[in-house]
Amino acid sequence: MNNNLHFFIAALFLSELASAAEFKTIEQSGIFEVESGEYESSQMVLIDSYGKNITVNVDTDGGGSVNITTGLSTTWALDSYGNYDSKSGGGSIIWNGGLYLNMRTAYNDFKPILANDGNSSIKLNGNLSVCAENSGANSRYSHNTFLIANEFYSKSEFNGDVDLSATTSNSAGDSIGAGVIVLRGEGVDMSLGDSSGDKIKIHGISTIANGGAESYGIYGYNYGGYNLNYVINVKGSALIEDINARSESSYSYAAGAEIHGGTLNFMGDLTIKDINAETTLALAAYNGGTINIKGDSDRTVKIESDIEVAGGGSSVNLYLSGSESYMVGGISEFEGGAATVSISEGAAWYINKNSSAASLEIDGGVLVLESGGRLEYGSKLSIGGESQLVFFSDNPGKTGNIALIGSAYVDASESAIIKVVLGDYYKDLTGECYLLLIDTTGIVESVDLDLENLSGIFVWEDGGESAVGWSLEFADGEGLYAVYNIPEPSVIAMFFSMAALLSVFLRRKHYAK
Repeated sequence: MNNNLHFFIAALFLSELASAAEFKTIEQSGIFEVESGEYESSQMVLIDSYGKNITVNVDTDGGGSVNITTGLSTTWALDSYGNYDSKSGGGSIIWNGGLYLNMRTAYNDFKPILANDGNSSIKLNGNLSVCAENSGANSRYSHNTFLIANEFYSKSEFNGDVDLSATTSNSAGDSIGAGVIVLRGEGVDMSLGDSSGDKIKIHGISTIANGGAESYGIYGYNYGGYNLNYVINVKGSALIEDINARSESSYSYAAGAEIHGGTLNFMGDLTIKDINAETTLALAAYNGGTINIKGDSDRTVKIESDIEVAGGGSSVNLYLSGSESYMVGGISEFEGGAATVSISEGAAWYINKNSSAASLEIDGGVLVLESGGRLEYGSKLSIGGESQLVFFSDNPGKTGNIALIGSAYVDASESAIIKVVLGDYYKDLTGECYLLLIDTTGIVESVDLDLENLSGIFVWEDGGESAVGWSLEFADGEGLYAVYNIPEPSVIAMFFSMAALLSVFLRRKHYAK
């Protein structure tokens, strides 16, 4: 035989060995075994359980994993679906093993993992990774990418690590991208991870559209006409980062997690950061939705963006504990929404804009009012243990401060301190200067402002050098001031008069923004 022909046959044989096998669609009830390895698919659905009960074991013991690369025609990977708007009769999918999906498509509603209507369910016992690219759309209609989606009376469990990323583009219309989404939330139950040891990573959710562009790590949508009683339990330790939206001609919006109705529970470590769009939020709860972040000394919570809660019954409950836990950003409450914040054991909240909280408790934690940061508070402000209130000031017009409104008051422990961090502006002061730190205008006279036990520490912003000539003074009916060059007793009254004027000036300047 010709040597060249020998080489051609050998090369063809090696090429056949190197190519990935075709993943055949499974759409009948039963137990199926799939060998570990690399697969390709051009089918619309990989697993389709429309009214069927399907179990797939990767290798005999379900301990293996498969990596599937799909073509443009694949729309769903696992599709568990019953009758639309029915509470019974749905199918189920159980996948035992690891599932790694690399998906490319150009489809209007892209749902690689979907547990849909009619008492349907998906359970994946193993690690899940979905990397999707949904591009090429040129439609004035919405062009969306949803990686894990649940609707009406469906249940899904992902017992293992979860890694989700996706890009979406539409050169003509609107687009939405979400790592996890609940569309019609009535009766929906979803869990991500089996324990805090599992890693939940939602990242690189990027949406580019000519019209409105929206990106979410986790999204519970307010679809009308349904009871929004869904529950999403993030049992694993979660990282939500690099959530981006960009519009060429309209709005862009991005959130780490946003829910309308329903309940979202973060039960392990949580980090939310790098949210990028014209409007960005770390967390948002609307229309009676509740977000619970259960931080304790064994869990670390890091949040780097704002929180918004709006609508009667809506709540965000944020617990920060331990020196590695923190939040950088503001909290906004609207129309009956309420935020409960606890800061303990060295954790910190850095406030850099107007903020409020229905309940705030500091126990050995740090509350930092950055320049221009303002906390409006109308309840008991409890400052226990060796807590700190830290106020930053670039100049007298940009002093972080706390405004106690209504019947609010401060209950501080003897070991709590106030720390004022001053900018270079104050190094050259030669005369009197007054910084309003806690504003009590509007407080009724019968309310006791318990600040007598608080000591004050003043440092320069650069290098922590101690500042001299400063002290804390309380002006009845006005609040707590940081005072430089205390005047003689004969001019004390004049000082408080000037301090009151300064308070009004700062307040007017604040509200004029």
